[in-house]
Amino acid sequence: TDEGAPYMALELVRGLSLDHLLAQAQEAGKPLGAEVAAEIAAGVLRALGDAHIAGLVHRNIKPAHIFFDHTGQDELDVKLGGFGAVRPDGSTMTRTGQMLSSPAYMSPEAVMAKPLDGRMDLYALGAVLFRVLANRLPYAAPNRMVIMAMHVNEPVPEPPVDGGSPIGAPMAAFVKRLLQKSCDDRFVDAMEALNAL
Repeated sequence: TDEGAPYMALELVRGLSLDHLLAQAQEAGKPLGAEVAAEIAAGVLRALGDAHIAGLVHRNIKPAHIFFDHTGQDELDVKLGGFGAVRPDGSTMTRTGQMLSSPAYMSPEAVMAKPLDGRMDLYALGAVLFRVLANRLPYAAPNRMVIMAMHVNEPVPEPPVDGGSPIGAPMAAFVKRLLQKSCDDRFVDAMEALNAL
């Protein structure tokens, strides 16, 4: 606090957001691929693992909240931001009438305003990784309400297999499991998903 006013200090990340990299991939007409998807998944799952152990749900996983920080070498370090909507397990809304997450990455249980746990975050990560592999979202429509209905009612799309990578097929299967409609058919939590990855 500063003279009684609360504030939050955040790490300065001097890299790019996944949003930026996806825009470049879209422009080039070439998906980022399975190797990049695996790196993103590992970094995000490590961050979510800590949050989930603390009983917190991020509730707004999307490319704009995933960053790549330069580590000083040629490598990029995955960082997860956007913790402004984080709430304890079991919560549904941030404020009366305010929607959780972004419709493009919203889990079926979030659409239906059910009590939420960390498996909501896993679904959203699955939608992000699908986009990394396919250069498109798993569900797309001009209307956000239609997109939300698709998350609930449409079959789980088949993530494309990156044929140029030895982990292409297992990565696609991993993403498909994250995108299961029933949270019981996903991984139990971020740590189980990370171990599977």
